[in-house]
Formats: sequence, structure tokens, C-alpha cells
Amino acid sequence: MAVMITTQPVSARALFKQSTIKGDEAVLQFTVRMDGENAFPLMKKTGGYVILTVESEQNAINFDDETGEAWND
Repeated sequence: MAVMITTQPVSARALFKQSTIKGDEAVLQFTVRMDGENAFPLMKKTGGYVILTVESEQNAINFDDETGEAWND
């Protein structure tokens, strides 16, 4: 029986630059700013298997809870 051990997740804001498909595999390229707090912990995972979750960045919607008015800046 194999036991999967996971570590603390590491998140970083990244620019998804490119994807290349060859056969049944894809190579994904991301750019991460090195001044981000998780840049180095993320780089330490290079060469290992990781679980990748991707979320698109979204603009915040401002909401006035008294009037119910919502707007974008």
C-alpha cells in the first residue's frame, strides 16, 4: 500500500506564459517574481511531482452593504 505524503502548500502569483504539447504530455511555463515571499519555496519543488491548481486573477467588486450598490474601480 502506497501512502501519499503532502507538504504545506505554496502559492505564488505567476504569469502563465506558454504551454507546449508533445504527444501525451504538456510543458507549462510560468514566470514568478523573485521578490514574492514564496518564490524560493516554490523553486525548491523543481523536479518533483506537485499538485497544480490554477485560479485566474479577478478584479474585486466593491459592495456597499448599506445601500446594496456594487461597482468596479
